[in-house]
Amino acid sequence: MFDVPKPTRNITNTKTNPSDDAGSPQFLKTVESDMQDVDDSNSANHPVHVRVAVRQGESVDQMLRRFNYEVTKADVINQVKENQYFEKPSKRRQREEKERINQIRQYEKQSA
Repeated sequence: MFDVPKPTRNITNTKTNPSDDAGSPQFLKTVESDMQDVDDSNSANHPVHVRVAVRQGESVDQMLRRFNYEVTKADVINQVKENQYFEKPSKRRQREEKERINQIRQYEKQSA
């Protein structure tokens, strides 16, 4: 289905003892996602780089499964959905206040 290159040695490897290199992958390929990340404490946008190294003997399906897990863990999809439409500053403050109140209520339920 996909044409995956054959494993090759990493040229930048500076290890002299081949036994030290036994557990590391010989072929590295990175898949990146350049989505925009919005930090709650700062209004500036920061790119999110999700990287997945292809392991030796790993199928493309397994690599995509790990990539999807990393994207989900980095919360990229939710951030893209939140930034899909402009949110007025007053509505953003109202939403954040509701989220803070809900967090306080959940904490009170757990501690009670």
